[in-house]
Amino acid sequence: MPFRFLIRTKLIATLLFMFLLFAVAAVYLAFFTDRLLKQVAAKVFLGMAGDVIEKMDKDIFLKVEQVQLFSQNTLLQDEIKKSNFIFDELPARDEYIRTADSQWSSSSKETVTPFMRELIASPLSQILRNEFIEFWEKKYGYRVYGEAFATNKYGVNVAQTGKTSDYYQADEEWWQEAQKNGFSVGNIEYDQSAEEWSIALGIRIDDNAGKFLGVIKAILIPQEILRNVELVTKKFREADIKLLTADGKLIYSTKPFSVLEDVSKKKFFFNIQASRENDGFFLMREEGEEKLFAYAHSKGFQDFMGLGWIFLIGNDTSKMLASVREFQNTLFFLGTLFSILMIALALVLSRAISTPIQKLKEAAQRVAEGNLDTQINIKTNDEVEDLADSFNEMALKLKASYSILEKKVRQRTEDLEKQIQELDKTAKRLVKRDFELFQTNELLRQMDKAKSSFVSIAAHQLRTPLSGIKWSVAMLLDQDVGKITKAQRDMLMQTSYTVERLVQLVGELLNVARIEEGKFLYTFEPFHIEETCRKILEENKKDAEERDVSLNLIRAKNPLPLVFGDSVNLAIVLENLIENAIIYNHKGGSVEVILKETPQGARVSIKDTGMGISSSQQNLIGQKFFRGDNIVRQQIPGTGLGLYIANKILEQHHTRLEFESKEGEGSVFSFVMPFFKPR
Repeated sequence: MPFRFLIRTKLIATLLFMFLLFAVAAVYLAFFTDRLLKQVAAKVFLGMAGDVIEKMDKDIFLKVEQVQLFSQNTLLQDEIKKSNFIFDELPARDEYIRTADSQWSSSSKETVTPFMRELIASPLSQILRNEFIEFWEKKYGYRVYGEAFATNKYGVNVAQTGKTSDYYQADEEWWQEAQKNGFSVGNIEYDQSAEEWSIALGIRIDDNAGKFLGVIKAILIPQEILRNVELVTKKFREADIKLLTADGKLIYSTKPFSVLEDVSKKKFFFNIQASRENDGFFLMREEGEEKLFAYAHSKGFQDFMGLGWIFLIGNDTSKMLASVREFQNTLFFLGTLFSILMIALALVLSRAISTPIQKLKEAAQRVAEGNLDTQINIKTNDEVEDLADSFNEMALKLKASYSILEKKVRQRTEDLEKQIQELDKTAKRLVKRDFELFQTNELLRQMDKAKSSFVSIAAHQLRTPLSGIKWSVAMLLDQDVGKITKAQRDMLMQTSYTVERLVQLVGELLNVARIEEGKFLYTFEPFHIEETCRKILEENKKDAEERDVSLNLIRAKNPLPLVFGDSVNLAIVLENLIENAIIYNHKGGSVEVILKETPQGARVSIKDTGMGISSSQQNLIGQKFFRGDNIVRQQIPGTGLGLYIANKILEQHHTRLEFESKEGEGSVFSFVMPFFKPR
């Protein structure tokens, strides 16, 4: 007897094969996505590292320009000219300078001689304090410069904001470099007179004819330069971020460190040195975890050649790919559960089909052996039960007419065999149909579960490649990979604009998804709402100028107290409101950000002279994807998600967005932030 596969065996074998195929595909997909996502993450980190180090170089260059601009100050030059004239006529000048410098350097740290006090209290010294110490501390709330002083052409101090360690400076390397090259920028070091870590800026002072008058030195506190690093640290809280000198000394780290701590023997620094001055990324194991690091070298900005600093950012790949791992595990779990259910269903179906067929087979064998009293009892409520009833009827009729209708019985038997074949075909078709329907229903159920998270997953997957495209286009525009023509630049500018719109759309979709899933995080702390408003206005200044729209901040008479909230998320609200006020405005229009103190808190109002919203549609403001008909008709780009996100963020601050609008005349959007009340 040839070997046969039973129906139950075939069903189970088919589903086991499907499960094995799914497992192989899942393993391959996991490997492929891990590799791809690591490459994409590396490019994103690399672009971010390059951007941060470039901004630091630019910030240092701007500080040099600020000091250079001050070097043209009339009072400064007049006072230094006077000092030069006095020293020109001074007999035994060199001996006088040596004696004065020796007395100055030998005095104790706390001693301020009358001569020192006279220099520190001079009108020029007060101007230096106002320009470099008080002005920037008032503007930012912290000191930008530790000290500043000016020397004449002989290198002796003419004015200073505080006591310096020396009176004679011309023997210093920074002074000589500034005199020769126009300016000097020192690496980070501990300044004894300022008593803090600093960067020394030395600027040559020339009169209008280009004649050398002296040198001015400003001690720049690194906090101002490191703000870009701190912003990245705040955004990527779990990342391992370091800023190093070219020879491997730490300037900044998210881990505990000492300033200028030598880490040149560390494994990660050897990986950086392997590429010399090229930017790059690498994978390495640290503390038992695989980490991805990207780094960028300081390349300077315009005339400033840079300090050779290195910015390094890295993170555990396990944390970076956590969401992907979760998705993979979920997919594998669902696939396994689906396979188990299919196998269980196959067993149930095979039993339900094979058992009554087996009964029919046994009954037919008994009838074939001549036992015409055979009857079977099958209750399946389907064609098999009908077949069993027909079989029983056939047996009864055979018994009644066997002796006289043998020929007719044979004929009927033949007919019955044909019916059995048809019924068997029908049964198989029905089983196949039921199986297909079950698969379809299960697939629909899975799709229904997946659709709610599709937007979030799609936005996450889109954000990384869009960031890569954004950095690639930026590199092309900056001609980092070669020169481009005007036509190519115009096309790249249009591409950059389109990518920015896509990035904005993806960002807003992600924010909406996080809000609706309850994953939008908040960190409540006291902060100055006026500083946040100024920052957002400054970021939108260029866009407003391009659209010929004026931006103005109307602040309260007295400084507003601290408010309590999430400054980062409140910045998103302000960005959406101010950006809308600019985009939907008229050429020559204006946008005013008005700050008022009320009993409930700080009231922030954004008033524009733009297109406004018709009264018939004002009840739709704040709904997802809503945009006014007058805006849509003019084909102004937008997503209709900004006000929805703003509303949701303000709800978490227990406040709401209020508005007044008249079509063609503009709108006013307002909200109130509660003041901070210390316990």
